[in-house]
Amino acid sequence: MQFSRILFNLVTRHVAVLICFVFILINVMFYTAAKDDHLRQINAQFQYTNQMINLSLPLEIVKPLSPVILEWQFITPTGYTKIRKIFGKSWNVASTKFEVEDGYVLLVHQSLVSAYFFQFFITNTVLFFIVLTLLTTAHFNLQKHWKVLIQLESWAARYDKNDKFRFYLSSRSYSLVNTIRNLNQARIEAQKSGHKADHFIRSQTFWITIQG
Repeated sequence: MQFSRILFNLVTRHVAVLICFVFILINVMFYTAAKDDHLRQINAQFQYTNQMINLSLPLEIVKPLSPVILEWQFITPTGYTKIRKIFGKSWNVASTKFEVEDGYVLLVHQSLVSAYFFQFFITNTVLFFIVLTLLTTAHFNLQKHWKVLIQLESWAARYDKNDKFRFYLSSRSYSLVNTIRNLNQARIEAQKSGHKADHFIRSQTFWITIQG
């Protein structure tokens, strides 16, 4: 089992979950702010229109207070459209109906999606490139350290099959690598000393045999 692969999978999963959480959180915050602003503009238009009706001013002079408002209608209680004024069009519209003293005011306006689609797209695009830049920077900063861990595991896998495999990592910036290098060197020197001692014992035994 490779520790580097397990660690990589864990980091990847947690980063993916964190990115999704950030995207969801920012979009929920954006949606909440956009919805409040959308309702505020619609209510402001209604208050303005209702004031014009109460003052008995010519309703033809009613103007939109924001680009969100596309059309307004004054409907009598019988359902007859007394006044209808169009200000613009949109690819996705919605309507809100308000009850007034002499009938109803119908405001046709951009839906929340069409009104804030451009801002939503820009926000998520900027967020995407920020996350991509951070991930790319983190990758390049982590890669040089990750490569050492992979090399260390690769050496360990080969050493497990052949204990004479040479320790080839040259980096001296990591305590773990340096410790393993020292332990391996001590093992090699111990083996050499053991071979020398064994050779000495064998030679002495041979010499005693001859003398005897």
